[in-house]
Amino acid sequence: DLNGKINYGLDDIIGAGDNGTSASIYVADTSVMVLTSKLERFAPSGETVRSVRYDGATAYVCTAKQLIDPVFFFDLSDPFNITYTDTGTIPGFSTSLIDFGGDLLGIGVDARRNFKLEAYRETGNSVESVCYYIINGSYSDEYKSYYVNREKGLIGLGICDYNNESPYRYVLIKYNGAKFTEVLNVEMQGNRDLMRAVLVDDYFYIFSDKDFRVEHVAPLTIA
Repeated sequence: DLNGKINYGLDDIIGAGDNGTSASIYVADTSVMVLTSKLERFAPSGETVRSVRYDGATAYVCTAKQLIDPVFFFDLSDPFNITYTDTGTIPGFSTSLIDFGGDLLGIGVDARRNFKLEAYRETGNSVESVCYYIINGSYSDEYKSYYVNREKGLIGLGICDYNNESPYRYVLIKYNGAKFTEVLNVEMQGNRDLMRAVLVDDYFYIFSDKDFRVEHVAPLTIA
């Protein structure tokens, strides 16, 4: 929303023949109900929109065809001229995109459908992958279940780790702008989509529909 008048919209478009779906973005001035600009079929043919995040006059969009995706960074500051950069082809795709201290975090899967947390950064005319964190397992795809602390560079969520004897876990991960570091990885029963967490001083409280945990974390780890 720009000055309370400009609205943004994004949608999949169904193509004819073998072209399949693609994606388009639209900018409209709702004060006079006029479409100011549009960018149709910006994604490769056959792509569908997997996740979208708006942050002021910036839009982040992840599209995918099977298990290959680009992530697009759109500059919507000029409602009459949409510009964007993208990551090109990256294995997997993100179901949630989170603006995180100037970078973008993508929560989703890799090419083998393992849980993947990946950081992206806009650099000039392109977007690059900074680093990633992968667990052989599945994850909560409910955005409301994520613990996001941009000030301390922390993100937490429930997962199912296929390589662990107690597979249902909660992980707390720190991102320092260059790499991901696992702060906590604890057993946590219950529906991953219903898990919630909060950090109070040096203690991390984790709740679910079937479990409750309190974990002490070192102050230097979360500073």
